[in-house]
Amino acid sequence: MFLMELLVTVAMENKDRIGLFWDGLCTHLTGLISSEGPLQERAVVSLIRLGSRLMGRPPMVSQVLRSIQGVLPLPQAPSAGSLHKQLAYGLHQLLVSQATCVKNQHDWSLLFTILQYSATGLVQSDPLSPVTVETNTDKMESVSIETGNMVANGGVTQHVAILPNRFSVLPEGDLPPHDPEAFFKQCESLALLVRSDHHISSNNFDACLRCVRTFAEVSTLPRALQYDRQHMTPPTKGGVTSSKRGAVPQEKQAPPSPSNDSNTSYTTASLQLLDLLDNLYSKVVLIYSREALLTLPPATHPGGKGGVPGLLWHVAWCPLLLGMARMCYDSRRPVRQTSITYLQRALLAHDLQNMAACEWEACFVEVLFPMLNRLLDDSLHLGHQVLEETRVRASNLLCKVFLQHLPALAQLASFGVLWMEILTIMDKCIHLENCDLLYEAIPESLKNMLLVMVTQGVFDMVPSVNSLDSSHKLWVETWSKVDQFLPGFLQELFPRVTPPSSSVTMEIPTPSPPPCITSTSSQGSPSHPMQDSPHHGHTPQDLGSPEPAEMSYPVIIHPPLPSLPVPVVVKATSDGGQTGGFMMPLVEPRMVSMNPRQGVLVPSPLEGVYTI
Repeated sequence: MFLMELLVTVAMENKDRIGLFWDGLCTHLTGLISSEGPLQERAVVSLIRLGSRLMGRPPMVSQVLRSIQGVLPLPQAPSAGSLHKQLAYGLHQLLVSQATCVKNQHDWSLLFTILQYSATGLVQSDPLSPVTVETNTDKMESVSIETGNMVANGGVTQHVAILPNRFSVLPEGDLPPHDPEAFFKQCESLALLVRSDHHISSNNFDACLRCVRTFAEVSTLPRALQYDRQHMTPPTKGGVTSSKRGAVPQEKQAPPSPSNDSNTSYTTASLQLLDLLDNLYSKVVLIYSREALLTLPPATHPGGKGGVPGLLWHVAWCPLLLGMARMCYDSRRPVRQTSITYLQRALLAHDLQNMAACEWEACFVEVLFPMLNRLLDDSLHLGHQVLEETRVRASNLLCKVFLQHLPALAQLASFGVLWMEILTIMDKCIHLENCDLLYEAIPESLKNMLLVMVTQGVFDMVPSVNSLDSSHKLWVETWSKVDQFLPGFLQELFPRVTPPSSSVTMEIPTPSPPPCITSTSSQGSPSHPMQDSPHHGHTPQDLGSPEPAEMSYPVIIHPPLPSLPVPVVVKATSDGGQTGGFMMPLVEPRMVSMNPRQGVLVPSPLEGVYTI
């Protein structure tokens, strides 16, 4: 122990010449850390002390960070918890004093890797492959992004690293244990970096965001919830703590341990990490304002006419929104309510209003739909009443975002698929058990959406002559889908609209109005055509040629059926004249006629066969 302390002291006093023996010194300390012994924990502290002293020298920054990363992962010894704790506290002191010395992207990546391991025990795998965006110009951009597709459109190509599950950044399988105190300390280190105006830049934004998301998801694990239940201080009132055998004075109890402090719980850490995500969200435009992502011309911008989400969506907006949405189905109510509040404020904020329609479509597909499907999943085992309020707020948020960007979304070729998915989610909400708030909220939200879509001409309720009219097809599909989970809802909302089931989808010829036959007596009073008989003395000329003042106007009852010719049988008399017979309709009349002079409605046959 004495010799190791002497070695470290001599090295710190000769920091100007330490490059001559740095490699040998790091090899010796790494060997002590890897071996189980009494010097293991002290070797970790000595390495951090050397790093803090040497980080002020720019040539030594990369060497110090690589040396610290070289000891990871720490050995799984009985003292592994104390090793993580020493590493976390030492790294926090290093960041407080020397964070401004880290400049390039590679060094920041090493620093966040060490910070993540000391807090969660997770060793980050190889970083994602960079995404190369090739344009028709000589300019080339390379950005590391998280996405799951590969697209090519009009000279713009994106080579994207595919991740199996973008909604979660944690690896699958069992996660290694971590020390809670080390986790809470590194949350303070992250807050120190994110809330500063000098540390986060385009060189480390991606690594910092991934680290914050990892911390947030670790704080939702079952072991974290169990820790809070075991170490939460019971509520006190009047200086006493309740117990089964009576009240015990608080001053007679043992002093609380540091872990019993309300500021060192996983619930508090989750709320703090959500605030860091919101802080990063507010800095995105400022951080990338001088980057090529925001200065590409519209013709070559991936989020422009090509219909491909822009790089800023993949680098910043999408990971941030995913981090907030991931916390919306947490089992702790304060975390759920805070996350949905941050998510709503982010989606409705001014910064995202300039996104292209394809990026808003990606927001629905990659963020909102997975979050809502997870909230509606019965596998959460949290109970419907526990999640009901969050479900209502999430469904309302979905409707608000949809209506706010409806004009842009309606221009997409995949708008119908997007709309059908929204109706599918509403169908799931309606069929949930014991969710009275959803039963009331979903019909109101759907009503508002349908009225706005009808007003903006998204639907064509009347069948067009063109059988391939997409607007009318969307209306037919909407009616069929809504009628499955809300029968009669659309008929009540649009009482004057005929259900598409009774509409004819083929080409319908325009029916010609049938002759309206009326009879006028000598006194000028109208009579029913069924009362016309040969005994009244009317001739066919009187029946077929009414006076202009007695013209009748047809009022058609929707929907009209194709009219059929009305055959009339005329018999010739012996003196060469013609006589008309009694006219009897064989089908129910579907038209009425109005006499404009007397204002009387009389039935007039629309179709059928008449005999004389």
